[in-house]
Amino acid sequence: MSKKRKKAAEAFFKDCLGLNSRSRLIVARALWTVGDASHVSRSRLKRTIHFSDFNDLRAETRKAQALMSRMLFERI
Repeated sequence: MSKKRKKAAEAFFKDCLGLNSRSRLIVARALWTVGDASHVSRSRLKRTIHFSDFNDLRAETRKAQALMSRMLFERI
């Protein structure tokens, strides 16, 4: 694997991990209501509200789509 391709792969997976730690757990495990998502952290046992502005969720979705496009079209 060339150095350029290795750097691209490392950057790609770093971005994937960032999206995962920021949003995936909340989207997957939160209690969704009409206006937001409520999530309780297992480490802090404190409830937090996420995505009360639906555009925040749309922005995270766009980031995930961009990562998928990078994987498919840049052939990482």
